[in-house]
Amino acid sequence: MSTHVARSTQILAGAAFHGLAGDTPQRDDAHAAADAPSIQLLTLPSVEQPLRYAAAYWQGALASLLGPHRLHTGARQRYAALVDIGPGLVQRWHRLFGDTAAAGRPYLCNQSVGTLLYLRLFRDLGINLRHLLHLRHTTAHSAGPAALAAAPRQRLVCEVKRLLRMGEDKVLVELQTLVQTEDGRELAVVEDSFLIRKLPRADLAALRGDRGVMRELLGLRRRAPQLALSEPGTGTRWLKLPRSLGSAYGRVSGDMNPVHTTPLLARLFGCEQSFLQGLGVRHLMLRHLAELGLPLQRLDITFANPAVLGSTLALVVQDGRFELRESGGRLVAYGEGG
Repeated sequence: MSTHVARSTQILAGAAFHGLAGDTPQRDDAHAAADAPSIQLLTLPSVEQPLRYAAAYWQGALASLLGPHRLHTGARQRYAALVDIGPGLVQRWHRLFGDTAAAGRPYLCNQSVGTLLYLRLFRDLGINLRHLLHLRHTTAHSAGPAALAAAPRQRLVCEVKRLLRMGEDKVLVELQTLVQTEDGRELAVVEDSFLIRKLPRADLAALRGDRGVMRELLGLRRRAPQLALSEPGTGTRWLKLPRSLGSAYGRVSGDMNPVHTTPLLARLFGCEQSFLQGLGVRHLMLRHLAELGLPLQRLDITFANPAVLGSTLALVVQDGRFELRESGGRLVAYGEGG
């Protein structure tokens, strides 16, 4: 990772998935009729299968980080996979974030399989993950947050939603995941946007750009806090980020990227300090956002700067909006619920 990466925003929550046993697309009669021909159903391990998951994660990470960095715009696929979410895994998520609520919080307990699906898409695009930044996340609950939290078996369908040229060597990649029940009832739509840097200019020639989006992205690090603490009805929480949180979050989410878990390796990748995974920031805020009254039917988050491990951040909630700030006032993330 470059120093610019460490200073600007969040890096990919995950590592690549590439060339392991079980990677061959599989289909069954129950899904064949419902799926479009372009959807490939994969059998993927979850974090509840730790040895298989570790093999998938680390084999894929090395394949990506040591591989070339290109953009193959013609390689557009849709992938699907089933994930079983046992009560033990749900309890681990709740314990990690000190959440004593019995049920109903929309933690993305499917993330380990979702990460492998996303990374399969990045592999198809030819991207080396050294140059990837996590910029935005949205979860829209089609059947309500409680329905997602209560679903023990989920079907994830992932695809590249859009590619936008963001300058001479950058592209914005928007990925979408449909979260469904096994019989196809939609539970949620999850979207994540990533900025990919240092691509060959020729690979971007056919892509259209969006100057409005480009200006917005350029202003992320300069964006000042907008929520006033003195306003009536404003809620504030102080959130501690233990230095071990990156590793602890990796154990429940499957994201063991060394920039989040190992300070020495983080520096070797060009990051000044270890910082929390992008979706780790989402989940760190989740309980507090709910307790402060923010609606969670739809949750939009923009990641502006890294959430450095070992720091304490202020979460400010006001009129359906929120900001996560460092002690000096710099924004780490902001967004709104609805």
